[in-house]
Amino acid sequence: MSYRFVALSLACFAFAPLSACHDTKQACVMPPPPPDAVLPAGQNGGEFILPGGRRLTPTGTQTTLGGYPADVILHPSIDVAIVNNVGYALRGIQVVRRSDGVLLQTLPRPELWHGMALSPNGMELFVAGGDARDVQVFDIAPADGTVSFNRSLAVSAYAAGIAISTSANVLWTADFAGGRAIEVDRTTGSVLRETPVEGGPFSVVKLPTRNELFVSNARGTNVSVIDLATFTVVSTIDVGGGGPIGFEPTADGSRVFLSVSDADRVIAIDPATRTIIADRTLGELEIGDGDGHALPATSPAGTAYDATSNRLFVARAGDNVVAVLDGTSLEPIATIPTAWYPNDVAIDGTEVVVTNGKGVGAGPTAIEMNGNPENKAKMTGTLSSFDVASLDLAATTEQSLSNWRRPNEVYTPDCGSHAFPVPSTPGGPTPIEHIVLIVKENKSYDAVLGDMAGTEADPSLLMWGEDVTPNAHAIAREFANHDNFYDDSESSVQGHFWLTYGFVNHYMEHISYLEDYRGNPGFGYDPAAPEGQPDFGSYFQHLIRHGIDFRVFGEVVGFAGSAQAPDGSTQNVGDHVDFGFPGLFFNTGIKDEDKAMHVAGTLMAGSLPQFSYVLLPNDHTNGMSSGSYTPRSMISDNDYGLGLVISALSHHPDWEHTAVFVVQDDTQSSADHVDLHRSILLVASPWARRGETSHVHTSYPSLFRTFNHILGIPPLNRYDAMATPLYDSFDTTPDLTPYDVRARQIPDELNGSRWTIGTDVAMRWSDQIDFTVPDAAPALGDILWFSRFGSAPAGSVLARVIAGEIPDPGPISAEAEDEDEEEYVRERAAAMRAISRNPWLAARLPPDVYESLRLIPR
Repeated sequence: MSYRFVALSLACFAFAPLSACHDTKQACVMPPPPPDAVLPAGQNGGEFILPGGRRLTPTGTQTTLGGYPADVILHPSIDVAIVNNVGYALRGIQVVRRSDGVLLQTLPRPELWHGMALSPNGMELFVAGGDARDVQVFDIAPADGTVSFNRSLAVSAYAAGIAISTSANVLWTADFAGGRAIEVDRTTGSVLRETPVEGGPFSVVKLPTRNELFVSNARGTNVSVIDLATFTVVSTIDVGGGGPIGFEPTADGSRVFLSVSDADRVIAIDPATRTIIADRTLGELEIGDGDGHALPATSPAGTAYDATSNRLFVARAGDNVVAVLDGTSLEPIATIPTAWYPNDVAIDGTEVVVTNGKGVGAGPTAIEMNGNPENKAKMTGTLSSFDVASLDLAATTEQSLSNWRRPNEVYTPDCGSHAFPVPSTPGGPTPIEHIVLIVKENKSYDAVLGDMAGTEADPSLLMWGEDVTPNAHAIAREFANHDNFYDDSESSVQGHFWLTYGFVNHYMEHISYLEDYRGNPGFGYDPAAPEGQPDFGSYFQHLIRHGIDFRVFGEVVGFAGSAQAPDGSTQNVGDHVDFGFPGLFFNTGIKDEDKAMHVAGTLMAGSLPQFSYVLLPNDHTNGMSSGSYTPRSMISDNDYGLGLVISALSHHPDWEHTAVFVVQDDTQSSADHVDLHRSILLVASPWARRGETSHVHTSYPSLFRTFNHILGIPPLNRYDAMATPLYDSFDTTPDLTPYDVRARQIPDELNGSRWTIGTDVAMRWSDQIDFTVPDAAPALGDILWFSRFGSAPAGSVLARVIAGEIPDPGPISAEAEDEDEEEYVRERAAAMRAISRNPWLAARLPPDVYESLRLIPR
């Protein structure tokens, strides 16, 4: 139940400025933000500020690797760390000299995936090939540890995880897609035996003292135990949460440690009894729920055990630290700061090495994109190395806490019982009763508002200025604009998770989304599957649990869950979804004007819900696809739709108690001179600071913390608990002046006929992109720049195609169209299977929509 401050006299807010209120209702005087609160993302002296305001102080030596470093092995006799990099644009094996952190080698491979192991003599490296459907074998040079490709073992499986036999010429891997464990002759590649396991087998470990194989099932909540004598599953161990990821057996075989990422837990399993003998939920009580429980979203990942000290080291990806635990009790000992998103950890003596998937961020992005125009390709992972014996673990632990707490501490006004639109504590007095969140697609701050005078803007990166987006500009000028707001995402799938769950779980970050975006099959429906969703549930479920009425227009992520309401009843999120919304979910084939008119008409028909979520996606565009509206026309339509919604709300009887927040789901297809993640936040409300631009550093979790304080509900997870609220967006004197929508300046206009002179390459490229789903559009940024300015960005993929450096995609052949259609039918069949697993949804989808998911043509 909401614990809103019920004694507040709304009459005071409705008919007088807050300054006229008295006693406990007197207006809070909000102090100006201090200098630390307005620091941008990026390097600040010897530390880094992440999008959202968390501090990075990585310990030890940092080696820049690029891509997304995943697994790491320390060679037992050569002074090297070997890294498996599974980045979007960079896939391959990297070798780093441990003594000085020098990157000795990057050996690219077309495909490889998670899972590495050394041969017993240390001279061969075996790596799971994922979509290559093989296990790849590399020779290791004894002089310096560099690697060379030797052979491919074709296993006809989406190979994940590797374990090596020390007594026979075999290895074991898993078929992630097919749900199998496989035994392979490691010389010939012949598959000797196989057995089915649970869904999504990911990590494989051979127990050192038992003739057994343990397999973690990342799409489930269990571990399969395989008897190697019969190669059958003899036990399935339920680990009590989603995302079992990182195995680590002790050398004596007495324990097997496992991280359970979605449950924020680490467990120890006794192989003899196949029972859990120790269990620890990670996360400090300093970031807790007040009832003795740490808040979720720490995402434990890779593990390493040191027998000498009896300590377990765990990469906590969500918290940018390595946790040090007692190996017997799993009692926390310390945390050690790393770089951004640590994935795996290895230890040799006292030397600890950590792969950091996102390194220290990306920094500014320019139009000269150097052949990697997508945000997913610009993140630069790193390798951290440090001597744990030399560290003051009390100091590193305190530094870790300070890093997490920073967004909560940089701007901390305390209104107490005094009124302010965003109370300083959840449930404090506020005039705001209705929140509307409007989500748009793929734009940075500079791309749209780079011409806004008096803000941190770079006009040279402006793509969709006031001629195309008059409403965004007018709202930014008339209400509250932010020029230091960040999207925590690099892509749409992450962005929509951040905007519905306040977080992206380790399964999506580490296993799924990069594979899906590379076009590797089998991952497209993970966002709707249980493994893709954090165990703690969506913000929509959070609202149900606390009795908040809400309505969802167009959002596909997070709409299928359920939760128990305060009255004890179970409610489905789908009960709050508007199935009459044009296009139902993400659909750029229907004008945003029509969607906005539907939303406006629905909301104007009665009292506003306490929370409304509105998706207006057409600024994503369809590129220069033949027969589609031009990009500038679609962005103009999107901008007009935004203006229509704001205009309608500003004329609603509930307007005086309403706040509207406008964001983008990510910043792809555009550039920014501050940081890749810097984006747009507009706040429209009678209580907004009219005509002001806030420079306070905020991001998606700041939205949810602001919503929580207004609605009077507790935080959902660690991120919104520690985020900087949007105090700087609001004022204590309301201005009820309504907003008048600005007319479109760019009319509906179609891209030219196929192969038009001067645009033929861009159109051929666009015609081969699937715009029916978010972000399945490689080089879209290049195409949009071309469509706006008539030339491709220097160094971009499109420029290189035009120059003949990269093969022209050419027209789509009939054969390719047939193959594409077959894949499309398979994907639609997967959608139908997903619906059939959700009886509530199957029963409530309108018949025409249900049929369209099965039969809709390309």
